[in-house]
Amino acid sequence: MAKIGKPVEFTYPDGMKLNGILNDRVVMHTRSITQMKDFFDVIDLITFDVEGTIKEAIRFGYYIYENNRLKWGSQTTLTEEKTILLDLFKKAYKKQWFKQFITMVIAD
Repeated sequence: MAKIGKPVEFTYPDGMKLNGILNDRVVMHTRSITQMKDFFDVIDLITFDVEGTIKEAIRFGYYIYENNRLKWGSQTTLTEEKTILLDLFKKAYKKQWFKQFITMVIAD
C-alpha cells in the first residue's frame, strides 16, 4: 500500500518505457495452490500520461512473500485501459462459467 501515489514504470521487450502513477490498490493475502508460499494479489489503478493524454488503466498482479520480504512476482501482467477491460469482461460474461463467477461477486 506504501506504493500508492508513487511512479510505476513498464518496460516492454523492445526497450520502450511507459511511466505512470499508482493511484489506488486492492490487496489480498493468498496462499499458492500447493500451500507452500504466501502471495499478495493486487489490482492496481494506474494513470498514464501518453503524449499529453491521461489514460486510466487497471493492472492485475501479485507479490511473493519469501525470506521475510515482498518481491514483485508479476513479470508480465494484464494491464488495460478500463474501457478495454469492460469489453473483455462483457465478452467473457457470455461464457457460463464467467457469468456464474460475476453472479457470485454481485450476490456477496
